[in-house]
Amino acid sequence: MFLVTLEVTPVLGAHNSVGRDQLTFSINPNEIKLKDFKHMENFGLPPHLQNIIKKK
Repeated sequence: MFLVTLEVTPVLGAHNSVGRDQLTFSINPNEIKLKDFKHMENFGLPPHLQNIIKKK
């Protein structure tokens, strides 16, 4: 069994980072499970993207 922790930076559009998250997976020969999710940080959005989000 392995525990793998990844830190990811989700994006909006092609390259606008919106935050930082940490995911921990347990990996066995027969299954992979998400064991933990932590939202670490929010990044501010540029004004032109804030308008797009509000319209949806």
